[in-house]
Amino acid sequence: MLKIWSVLTRWLLAATLLFWLLFAAGWGTLHWLIVPRIGEFRPQLQARATLALGVQVRIGAVVARSNGFMPSFELSNVELFDTQGRVALGLSRVLVSVSPRSLWRQRTARPRR
Repeated sequence: MLKIWSVLTRWLLAATLLFWLLFAAGWGTLHWLIVPRIGEFRPQLQARATLALGVQVRIGAVVARSNGFMPSFELSNVELFDTQGRVALGLSRVLVSVSPRSLWRQRTARPRR
């Protein structure tokens, strides 16, 4: 019985260590690779927003701030278009924060219909 507990304890310790290593790698990737280059991902962000909202979305610029644990993003000149291609909604500034839950689930929030 003691041998079983010893093996189980080692396995749990290894699993915990692996979890924290993966978490640290993800956090490092986010803060040192993605946040500084977020402007380069603007076309992909536009495409994801268009897909999620179901209307054409244009983002003028994206700036990221890595102040603290989770980064925040500022989108400027965000425009949503109607079916005729006219601007239906224009937002001069949008602030977005990434939550741990959204990173864990690896997807964006979907609007309820």
